[in-house]
Order: sequence, then structure tokens, then C-alpha cells
Amino acid sequence: MNTIKRNSVSANIVYQFLYQIVLFVIPLVMAPFLSRRLQENAIGVHSYIHSIAYYFVIVANLGIIKYGQRSISVNSNNEIMLRKTFWSLFYVHSVISVISLVLYISFICIFVNENKVILLKAFMFYLHCLILHGFIMV
Repeated sequence: MNTIKRNSVSANIVYQFLYQIVLFVIPLVMAPFLSRRLQENAIGVHSYIHSIAYYFVIVANLGIIKYGQRSISVNSNNEIMLRKTFWSLFYVHSVISVISLVLYISFICIFVNENKVILLKAFMFYLHCLILHGFIMV
């Protein structure tokens, strides 16, 4: 029995469009605020931290989004397989994210001598990226 509504595709397109707009607009709104509050030196530190943390986010998300879209679309007619596919993707992504997180913390502890506290605070940014960009993948 197929209980998934076919008209939900248009709703998903609208939600995906709104999500992409939010991802684009939030940095545009936050940039002037951050530049006033952080001053010049802190903006450079923030950019440096952001760049290092985002490498690990990329590793955690590597290919899982496209593979998830493909797998979900292949199993969209069978609700049982759809649920099984979704949860298996979710668990695989969770494990990869935890491994990437451990690598990030190891990188900070081993290779960073200065700004270690700031980079550990960037841990929150890292988790935010994983939650927003990773677990809302399908």
C-alpha cells in the first residue's frame, strides 16, 4: 500500500527552495553584525576557524546527500524499503559524522598550539553545520 502522496513533491520543492534561500540570506544578514561586533582581528580569526572546521564538515557530508537522494527516489514506491533506506542513510551519516568529529578534535589537540580554546568553541559551529546540512539531507 502506497501512502506517500504524489502531490508532496511540489511541497518538497517549495520547502527545499525556502531552505536554500535561508542558507543564502542568513550570512548576508549576519555579516554586517559580526563585522561591527568582532572588529578586524577577530574577523580574521573567525574566518580561519570557519575554514578549518568546514573541511571536516565536507568530509562528513562527502557524497551522502546525492546518494541519499538517489536511494530515496529509487525506493519511493515501497514504503517499507523507503523507511529502511532512510534510517540506514541516517545511521551511516551519523557514524561518519562522529568519526569526522573525533578527527576534528584530534586535529585541534595535536596540531594547534595557539587559539586552541577558540577552535574548541568552533566545535559548536561544526555541530551546527552537521545538523543543518547533514541530517536534513533527504
